[in-house]
Amino acid sequence: MQDTIDEMQAEQRAWIKVDSIAPRPSRLPFDPAGIVFEKSGNGFLAAEMTFENSGKSPAFDIRARIWPLFGHAEHLSAAALLEREEKGCASLDSFPRGPATSDIVEFPIPVLFPGDKSRPVNLFIDFHKADIERFSRIGVGHERFFEFWVYGCVRYLLAGSNAPHESSFAYRLGHTPSKDPTHFYFGFTPYEHVSPDDLTFVPWPILSGPTN
Repeated sequence: MQDTIDEMQAEQRAWIKVDSIAPRPSRLPFDPAGIVFEKSGNGFLAAEMTFENSGKSPAFDIRARIWPLFGHAEHLSAAALLEREEKGCASLDSFPRGPATSDIVEFPIPVLFPGDKSRPVNLFIDFHKADIERFSRIGVGHERFFEFWVYGCVRYLLAGSNAPHESSFAYRLGHTPSKDPTHFYFGFTPYEHVSPDDLTFVPWPILSGPTN
């Protein structure tokens, strides 16, 4: 009996998922986009994401974050990655509740109704020179490269409940170099700018954590 009730509730509730993710395009000549490195050697990537409510009830106080992962070089077990994801997702509960107060503060999204998609929101992925140095490897042609994966989650509330729900996601980043447009690579040259037009987010569900 309880299983039937749980199934009926699951059918009627909100379910938030990633609808799209892409590198944020450059909007102005002085607006850096793609994989960008600063003089310090630290870098960042701005991603533009949309979310969809594929359920049958509204979702409230929707917030999301995204973090870098340097591929196989990190030697993380599935359990260790899951623990990292869970801690990151739980940190989203510290976001202030209620509607966003400006265009700069993009989360939380106050409400997303069934079948609706969110407006595009920007999520910034920062990475540090120390990590690039630590996790870069030597390729077959003796060139240095690093893998760039991202993982994250979207956290939200259901109507009449303060218990958070979440959907996790993970992607590998690949690129088609302008100088070699016939090939697609998952390796990146350290400290080399990559245009957003050359970047692709490839879904990597095997690394995704829980959805509940």
